[in-house]
Amino acid sequence: MTTFLRLLAEKDKQSALAEAICVGGGNVFEVDPASFTQVPGTPFAYWVSEEIRRVFTTLPPFQSGNRDVRQGLATANDFRFLRIWWEHAFVVPGSKQRRWFPFTKGGSRAPYYSDVRLSINWHRDGYEIKAWADPLYGNSGWSRILKSTSFYFRPGLTWPLRGIFFSAQAVPGDSIFSVAGKMAFAPVEEMDIWLAIFNSRAFDYFIALFAGKVGGVQYEAGLIGGIPIPPIDGSHANTLSSYARRAWSLKRKLDTIEETSHSFYLPGALRARLGNYDLPAIQAELADIQSEIDDIAFGLYGFSDADRAAALGSFGTADEVTDDAAEEADDSEDNDG
Repeated sequence: MTTFLRLLAEKDKQSALAEAICVGGGNVFEVDPASFTQVPGTPFAYWVSEEIRRVFTTLPPFQSGNRDVRQGLATANDFRFLRIWWEHAFVVPGSKQRRWFPFTKGGSRAPYYSDVRLSINWHRDGYEIKAWADPLYGNSGWSRILKSTSFYFRPGLTWPLRGIFFSAQAVPGDSIFSVAGKMAFAPVEEMDIWLAIFNSRAFDYFIALFAGKVGGVQYEAGLIGGIPIPPIDGSHANTLSSYARRAWSLKRKLDTIEETSHSFYLPGALRARLGNYDLPAIQAELADIQSEIDDIAFGLYGFSDADRAAALGSFGTADEVTDDAAEEADDSEDNDG
């Protein structure tokens, strides 16, 4: 056994270290280092219980069976190939003349719902982007930056490039995704279930463990695809799906006062005229839904009371956190790609 001391949250580390050595307490952990090998990459995850580390050996990862996680394209020239959705003329979806398609590109933390505000020029199956990229990378070299093309226009889940706390949003099937706005795919009838699980405290806790997180995490496809998923029976599946749909609807309702959103109705000062917009009530219901989803997810994963407390404690005040730096990182990664 090896003794580990966790003092990351302590401001006075000298005093905390002395106290931990003399008295012990909740920041002192006795762990067999061999147990770290249960987690892919063998992170020094000494602060979680043995039961939590073991989950990685007893449950399958998300990326298995008929589920997948993919990295999308990098335009390498956003100025030329991307527009805000209201900058171009509207064309009926499915039209052969259509040039612009919804494009997910990361962004800031937004559980369940985020408006897809960007569009990409994918006229004639991306003819212009491919023609522009080929001279840079050789014959058919466009495939070096336009990845996972067979997964375009499929519904799924996306998330910010990086952040302190993980969040996933539903993406409609009419969209293309970027190298920064990676996507997870599963059978359509399961997507609401995974939307709930992905936004649970338990899922974020496993991400932190897998990544060996200290501070922010970059949510790569391999990281998210490697998170274990629990067996979900029919009753829990229906409940999680219902909660996820309701959370998506409520988050979209909050967007109806944003003038640049597809969901816009009226400015905030006038929105009440349409009724059914009580901000405190919406926020309270979202908090209740999140609590119910977390409780179900903890149960499905087999968290003990101590593990639940640790996971909720590590989450802190995530509902108040936005990661605006992620948007800047997304832009720079695509431009440099």
